[in-house]
Amino acid sequence: MSSDTEAIIGTIVGTGVVGAGLLAGFMYVLIGGVNTRIDDVNDRIGGLDDRIGDVESWTREHLTGHPRNAGTLVGRVGSNGSENLVLDLPFDEEMRIVAGGGSLEGRGDTGRLDYATMFARGDPSEQNTRGVMYATGRGVLQDDERALSLFVRAAERGSEHAQNNLAVMYAMGRGVPQMDREALRELRRAAEQESARAQNNLGVMYANGRGVRQDDREAVRWFRLAAKQDDASAQNNLGVMYADGRGVLRAAGEAVKWFRLAAEQGNASAQNNLGIMYANGRGVPRDYVAAHKWLNLAGTREVENARQLRDALADVMSAEEIAAAQEAARER
Repeated sequence: MSSDTEAIIGTIVGTGVVGAGLLAGFMYVLIGGVNTRIDDVNDRIGGLDDRIGDVESWTREHLTGHPRNAGTLVGRVGSNGSENLVLDLPFDEEMRIVAGGGSLEGRGDTGRLDYATMFARGDPSEQNTRGVMYATGRGVLQDDERALSLFVRAAERGSEHAQNNLAVMYAMGRGVPQMDREALRELRRAAEQESARAQNNLGVMYANGRGVRQDDREAVRWFRLAAKQDDASAQNNLGVMYADGRGVLRAAGEAVKWFRLAAEQGNASAQNNLGIMYANGRGVPRDYVAAHKWLNLAGTREVENARQLRDALADVMSAEEIAAAQEAARER
């Protein structure tokens, strides 16, 4: 027992009720001070809630209903977790690299590999690759109609990459009027060939009810197939379905698992959603340092609401915690 404790006990015993009353009064003052500090903390938390509310309003205004501009999924910080998680229909990842293993002969040159020769060869892999170039304007003038024609020819010859890419053109109305049913048909063809990107996109169609009756369970089925093939977008989408209880029982821990797998592959939307889970303590212990780290990483990938949420979190973090979070983000 410390001398200070002995002195307090001695005072109580030696002075009887009066001494005890004085000590009780002293303790009341201390407790009052603690309550005041708690009130201050609550005020700060209330301020954070207000800022988060502003972020949520911004997210709903700018992202909901704009799937092409949003991240794969958009979450929110709040007592109920994710809300209005927006799914997008991205181009096949392989459209941004060498699609389908084509030789890319003449890549970067608008003349040496002429359009007619490509049709004459009838090589679906090269047709799809050339279609990617026209769709994205890589090495050639961007031309959706030519891209579409190449994807059609390659898709007819069984290229799952071209089938997926053709579906995206139909779904986005590029080079052709928007046709969701045709997009769905091509996605099914590619998904049945185990194209992970097509499986993910087919899940998106079911989740949003585009070209088909809305069906969360079917969306989950396709997301899971693609996620097991390490498709980061599908892993993120599956995480959202678990976070919201769409097509599956709500399971925050399972959501965190899929968000983490996608986030570690560099998927910015998953990094955003994982940060949200840490901030809310959903599926993981609440950890503002980890939340700040993942939101910071998502923010560097131009997920705008991630930067706003990170800054809101910083208001209730110490300088040491912020420094630790920033160092952890740099180590990624």
